Order: sequence, then C-alpha cells, then structure tokens
Amino acid sequence: MQRRYDRIVTIQRYVETQSSSGEPIHTWSDLALKVSAFHAPTPGAERASPQQEVAEQEVTFTIRFHTIPSASRPLTPKDRILYPASDISANTQSPPAGRVYDILGAEEVGREQDLRIRAMRRTDT
Repeated sequence: MQRRYDRIVTIQRYVETQSSSGEPIHTWSDLALKVSAFHAPTPGAERASPQQEVAEQEVTFTIRFHTIPSASRPLTPKDRILYPASDISANTQSPPAGRVYDILGAEEVGREQDLRIRAMRRTDT
C-alpha cells in the first residue's frame, strides 16, 4: 500500500533539567520538527469515570524511520506529537488545545523503513 506523507507533525520529548539554583525545570524539546507523516485515525473511544465522561481519539502516525535520530529511539510514553504542526514553532511548550497526542507506542515497519506511532488525544481538552 502506498502511503501519502501529507501531514505535518512535530515530535517532542519531556525533559527535566535544573536551574542554576537547583530547582527542577520541566520542558519539551523537539526530536523531529515539522516532519511529513501519514495519518490514520481509528475509531474514538469513550470511557466513563465517576465524575465525568472522557472522550479519547486514538490515531496512528507513520513517519520515515530515520526522521528520529538513533540516540532518541525508541519513542516512549514520555514523548508526544503535536498535530497539525505546520504553524507551530520550534520547542513549543504550550501548543493550542487539541493538538497534543500522547504516544502510546511505536514500532518499526520494514527494515528501518518507517516508524508507526500509536498516539492518543484527549478530546475534552
């Protein structure tokens, strides 16, 4: 199947550093800025919690394998995807609502050809 890499995403990693006074600083750093991706939505899921109903949207993004530097692989749940990212600047800390997808897992497709990333976006935020 021929994929169309016609969506733009940014992949970020959660980083904790320290200020000069030793206080922890929580930031997001770009692993891959504005890369082409294939986007395939899956049916949304809703779950009931005691106080509210929360809707979630699970999607799969596919990118070229070598887009992620080898030192940053594998992707983990501490990473996130910003989508759409065509108008997002480098190292964005607080993206617009509804654009953050938490990474659930990633797997290699073919022999270092593509990287399939399962991600979930909470649609109530």
